[in-house]
Amino acid sequence: MTSAVPIQLPAYLPYLNLVTDIGVVLAHTFSLVPMSHLIYSAMFNRKILVGESLHPSIIVFLLLHICFTSIILPYHLYIIIKWIPQSNYNPNVLFWTGIWACLYFLLSSASVFILTLERCLAIIFPLQYKPVIRKFYTPLSVLFLAVLLIVFITLSLLELPLDVIKVRNCQTFTCIVSKRMNELIAIVKFTFGALNIIQMIYFLNKAQNLHQQSDRLIKITLILEIAFNTVPIIFYYFITMVTGVSPANYTGHVVALLFALNVAICSVFYSKTFVRKSGKYLFSRSVASAANTLAQ
Repeated sequence: MTSAVPIQLPAYLPYLNLVTDIGVVLAHTFSLVPMSHLIYSAMFNRKILVGESLHPSIIVFLLLHICFTSIILPYHLYIIIKWIPQSNYNPNVLFWTGIWACLYFLLSSASVFILTLERCLAIIFPLQYKPVIRKFYTPLSVLFLAVLLIVFITLSLLELPLDVIKVRNCQTFTCIVSKRMNELIAIVKFTFGALNIIQMIYFLNKAQNLHQQSDRLIKITLILEIAFNTVPIIFYYFITMVTGVSPANYTGHVVALLFALNVAICSVFYSKTFVRKSGKYLFSRSVASAANTLAQ
């Protein structure tokens, strides 16, 4: 790794960051509507669903996004409200609000991996899936996500107390925390990113034999995750390795926007697939059959 050198940022960058931060808030706020509607329909109004119900893994996937999207909005709103061309944010506020945004960033990739892995297991072990795998998969998935949450929060708290002087110019959570913490975040993110890419390759190899709409749902979810979440973070840490400087203050905003767009697109995609709205969305029998397959 090269030694850190100061990077001269263009004058327009603060304004560009403001626009991307506004886009993040709009995208996350938008995604709450279809996802919340899906969960509400699954619990209280199943007659408007294409299938009989939503698969438990999909419910976990949606609930995770709903909860964390709501929790992280104060972080992005704080960045917007306190914005000035040469922003000096309160490091403590950034830490206590940004910790959830970073955690969501990690858990989202884990949730895609969990959602996809179950479908892979159902394809590879069709006889064992219903009597064994399906029975324990969702509880174990929730436990796994809970362990990740607890470990991340614990390690984040070890960053306290913050060196306020050292991080006084930071504009993102990843800029505030130590190099070791950023390396841990990178390892976790790369691990789930690599696993999702492997699962994507598996689905592409099986494409000729997988004709269920449920399999197409998984493939599209993986494509969005890799394109909007995995590739940008690889580029982010590549810059860090080459320059020796964390690019959090000038590329972190774009990474956050791409992540928010990924969530928003997925929310629309799942809503159009599983919610029946006469006169607005038209669903074919194949889609209805696929929804029932996911619920089995």
